[in-house]
Amino acid sequence: PRSRPAHEPGPGAGAGATLNLPLAEGTRDATWLEVVRRLADWAAGADALVYLLDGRLLAVTASGEVRVRAAKLLRLDAPELTAYRAAHDALLTDAGEPRWRQRLSDVCEWAWPAFVEPLREIVSGPGRVVLVPVGELGAVPWHAARNGARHALSELTFSYAASARQLR
Repeated sequence: PRSRPAHEPGPGAGAGATLNLPLAEGTRDATWLEVVRRLADWAAGADALVYLLDGRLLAVTASGEVRVRAAKLLRLDAPELTAYRAAHDALLTDAGEPRWRQRLSDVCEWAWPAFVEPLREIVSGPGRVVLVPVGELGAVPWHAARNGARHALSELTFSYAASARQLR
């Protein structure tokens, strides 16, 4: 991926770019730099803090590098996510357990190509990641993502946070 300073605008900057932040103090990006430094300090025990967004992953690595990866299947309107949410809601209101179990299985299969594959471009090998899923993506058990007999939880250690602010 092409490296790009955080302050360099451009079309598609977030699609697969690695954003390096070697900014000097006092620049117009000092606030952003401070945010990234705090996240990197916190992430010292993790390989990455990863925001799950509609169509992309935004990660801050333990070294303070910000990486954005396209995740084309990671969509709020993905049929697997929509069906899972509907089945979950039915489970809370009636006897929808068999349907929910099938939708849970479907969403875990979907989560591998939607999330794990793009994540592996950021974190290779075994590691620890802190996930911050945004909006409806917070309903998915990302640690249970699977590809056949291959499970995300057996390759990575996951923690969840509602926001980076929670990690102070």
